[in-house]
Amino acid sequence: MYELSVAQELYCKSRTRVDELGAVELESVRVALGELSGITPELLRAAWKFVTSESADENCRIEIELRAARLVCPKCGAVPEAHPPAGYCERCKCHMRVESGAGIELLGVRFQEELALS
Repeated sequence: MYELSVAQELYCKSRTRVDELGAVELESVRVALGELSGITPELLRAAWKFVTSESADENCRIEIELRAARLVCPKCGAVPEAHPPAGYCERCKCHMRVESGAGIELLGVRFQEELALS
């Protein structure tokens, strides 16, 4: 399951960042998920739950923003509203280039800071 390795990587990056800031617990992690990333949001949520279970961040939620793919024809510059069949430009039959919406991006983390008692 590809989503499990993605969840693990997201968790490691998030945990490293909040450790640097002296945080105790992750509250939420927000990611952008491209339409063509090959990642299923429901499977990523399940993988996230598995990766964070039995950790200090067990209650951390993952927030997923879906991002539409943007295809452009490198020859004629066409930007179709819908994905063309087989990824070819309907005007000039050139193979479309993916400009965005093919990856996953860590957008932000929310965390609980440790309270210093004096």
